[in-house]
Amino acid sequence: MSGAILSAVVQLAAVLLICLLAWFGFRRPRPFREFIGLTAAPWPAILIGLLVGTGVAAAALMFPQMTELASRQGTTGHAAATQGGAGLLVVAAARALVQTSLTEEIFFRGLLGRNLIRRWGFAIGNTVQAVLFGAVHGLIGLVPGVGAGLILFAIVFSGAFGWLNGWLNERLGRASILPGWAAHGAANLATALWIALR
Repeated sequence: MSGAILSAVVQLAAVLLICLLAWFGFRRPRPFREFIGLTAAPWPAILIGLLVGTGVAAAALMFPQMTELASRQGTTGHAAATQGGAGLLVVAAARALVQTSLTEEIFFRGLLGRNLIRRWGFAIGNTVQAVLFGAVHGLIGLVPGVGAGLILFAIVFSGAFGWLNGWLNERLGRASILPGWAAHGAANLATALWIALR
């Protein structure tokens, strides 16, 4: 359990360090929090993010491919399933809310998305960050026994979800990553708990 918390904190620190180095490299006068989109968002946007994330998890779990992906060793669902009692909730929350969703939202929708959208506009910037997000999730192909269909599913599903989170942030969240984090965290947590408790 403490290993999951430490791992989440280390990954968050690493992503923040990368973002900080990029912020110094760009030499922009914007505050760091604004540079990565870690700013306040309207509560309705965050609530919509939570509802979207929960709905995405429910829809995704209807696909056997998603259940297979979420059950694989090394995933949040698998890690939570190996715990019991309160440990299950702590591990699921640390991995789903911080290690995966917060770090990925800061990096992809904050650092990349915010800055690509500023440079190229919403349509191109959001699409580029979503394609990169999907491509990174295609790395599941490095796991032995993962077929081409599952890799393609991971890329397309993750890319579409990344685009949706970018849209939530930009269109509803006033350029804050909080609505996307709410959606991503809710989806990951709901999926992990479903896998662990089924």
